[in-house]
Amino acid sequence: MNNGLFFIIASPRSGTTLLERLLNRHSRLYVPPETAFFTYLKRSGLFDQKYNAEAMKKFIPTYLGNRKFLNLERVPDVEKHLLQDAKTHGDVFLNLLALLQKIDSKKPRIGEKTPHHLAHAEYLLNTFPEARFLAIIRDGRAVVRSRLAHPNWEHNLVGAAKFWRKDARLLQKIKSGPHNERIHIIRYEKLISHPEETLKEVCIFLEEKFEPTMLEENNTASISYQEYYQQPWMAKSNSPIDPGRANAWIEEYKLSELALVEQLIKPELQYFNYELMAPPDIQWRVLFAKEWVRHYFFRIHKRLSGMLK
Repeated sequence: MNNGLFFIIASPRSGTTLLERLLNRHSRLYVPPETAFFTYLKRSGLFDQKYNAEAMKKFIPTYLGNRKFLNLERVPDVEKHLLQDAKTHGDVFLNLLALLQKIDSKKPRIGEKTPHHLAHAEYLLNTFPEARFLAIIRDGRAVVRSRLAHPNWEHNLVGAAKFWRKDARLLQKIKSGPHNERIHIIRYEKLISHPEETLKEVCIFLEEKFEPTMLEENNTASISYQEYYQQPWMAKSNSPIDPGRANAWIEEYKLSELALVEQLIKPELQYFNYELMAPPDIQWRVLFAKEWVRHYFFRIHKRLSGMLK
């Protein structure tokens, strides 16, 4: 399983679902919906602990309950399958992927797409030494606008910008680290403006042959997870590729908003070669104060909600 394994990582709202759908059209590649396995492992407190079979037995039902769309609860003895011969958390994860592949696909090679796994990229790089990583970078200003539209996330410019900044720095760190040859950076803007060229580069990196079917809009992935893909915030990933989407976010900004976001993520934008757009004389400090207050109270509310649970 480790041989041929690949991961798709990015800051959320960067186009990972689109890439997942395109790769699923390849005859040899299978990418199930995001498992978020290590995200939930971290939340449970087990991620930083030594593997413990009994603790994992308690974790699995909770995990499956949170990932019901994977349809694994219907598998007889699912816990037994996940724990089989496991000596590490990574072994359980590989068992999870093998089970998903068995019940949903006959393709020989599997990938995993969970944007939030970017936070655990160093761990994944060390745990799966033969795995390759497809990392998508998207203009942070576009990601901020997209995050604001998501119903379950923080709705202020400061919080959204800080989130992308953190992820951009993580990507910058691993790309400049010792495993850089196992990481292929994909620019979202190039993916939608020149999809064939971009996918050919991806296939070369994965040592697979490009297939024209990857660009055929009527060639769909598994129907097992249609309900998952029909969620409102995934709608655009199911639509035909539209190059105009690359800069559609610009019209959604007021100049003061654009200036504020650029101030918050300027070094990261420049590192990834995104040009600044806001005129230098645009006033953004008053807006910053308002957005910071909204961010501050959001964090307090989130902390109190966690304490009350």
